[in-house]
Amino acid sequence: MNKYQNKAMRLSKKITLGLSVIILICTELSAQTRYTNQTVDMRVGPAGYYEMLLRLYLNNEVRLDSNQGYWNKIEYKNKLGWVPSYALTDAIINSEELRSDSVENRMNLMFSQLGRASEADSKDLSASPAQVAAAVKGFAEKYRADKNIVMNVDFEKFQIPPFSVREYRRFRRARIDGEKLSNRRSLLSRSTPDFKYNDPSMDRVGYAVATVLAQEGLVKNYEAQKYIDMLLALIVDYSHRPELKVNGYILDSDKVSGYALPGNYIFISKGAIEIMESESELVHFLAHEVAHIIFGHGVQEYEKRKIKIKAADALAELEDIFKDSENNNKELSDELNTLADELYDYVNKERLEEYELEADYWGIVYAYLVGRDQFQVLNFLQKIDRENNVERAQEWSGIPIAKRRQIALQSLNRLKLLKGEINTRDFNEMKASLE
Repeated sequence: MNKYQNKAMRLSKKITLGLSVIILICTELSAQTRYTNQTVDMRVGPAGYYEMLLRLYLNNEVRLDSNQGYWNKIEYKNKLGWVPSYALTDAIINSEELRSDSVENRMNLMFSQLGRASEADSKDLSASPAQVAAAVKGFAEKYRADKNIVMNVDFEKFQIPPFSVREYRRFRRARIDGEKLSNRRSLLSRSTPDFKYNDPSMDRVGYAVATVLAQEGLVKNYEAQKYIDMLLALIVDYSHRPELKVNGYILDSDKVSGYALPGNYIFISKGAIEIMESESELVHFLAHEVAHIIFGHGVQEYEKRKIKIKAADALAELEDIFKDSENNNKELSDELNTLADELYDYVNKERLEEYELEADYWGIVYAYLVGRDQFQVLNFLQKIDRENNVERAQEWSGIPIAKRRQIALQSLNRLKLLKGEINTRDFNEMKASLE
């Protein structure tokens, strides 16, 4: 072999090696590219209690940075954040593959707070927390105006600042032994029914109805609300949907009542807290309402009323919408008004037995997962059953309390769970602050 042949062979090896490196790099980059398969909130850390960075929409192109179990760390427009892994896919979803909730989620883009949608590439659309809040509050104002609802109670003034991550972790450490609970999550996969992902169009409806329910009167007590919010964060953290951010409010009512609304708003009455004696009872009550949110109870009742948008190409669809934005927004507002009316009717009527029993079951499981004594649910239900004033106890039932207690006992016997902590000290301090 002469020197020219040697040079050619060496050059050929270098080219082959270079091409292999390029292919490897391209393959690696391709493996890191993901697309959102629905609307999802990108957060600073891997949990629902972390600050929201951006709301991403369908088919946003992101770079996968790392994985941490349920969560993926991603990069989007030079920002690093976390989203649940189920919200990402390997390829762009075309119009034929769209899930109905993904189609409806694009309704968010019809509100002009998101800017020049008709000039944007659909995969680059996102919204800041301020834009999301503006869209939610904007519809609530229109809804109340259409219904001539007088705002005697300013719901905004009862929304407390979020607790810090450090505060929450200290709160969690005082209640949960990580090693003891690490194997308990297997309970979440036992006969778990399907649950629906959050639909941001329902966030608007839920917030609007929350502002109306608030007119019944709310208790303004920062420490009590913070305690409830941290318990809710704990429950959610160990539930099927740890990405949720749930906010709690105390109704100024002697009735035993509780409500769970889309948008993750939970109301608990002062009357319910008054008959409780421990944190464990409070945790079950809150976990029951969290289960209603996670499994979409209530939303299922009026789902057929949801807005139908033709499954056309996403960008073309948005362009069509913004050509006649005034008429389209009016149609959307009318439909949302109907949804809000039906949601309000739903939360003010007796709940379906199927939903209540399912929420009771998972409330027991969630209470166990966060280290509380799940058997305290029996005490709480018994207290409601003993209430002399029937009207006071009827709101949190929908089905006979004795039946609920019997089925709860059957669930506890079947699950064979160890007893958890009760914690009366922190609870009693909170309860005393409400008197």
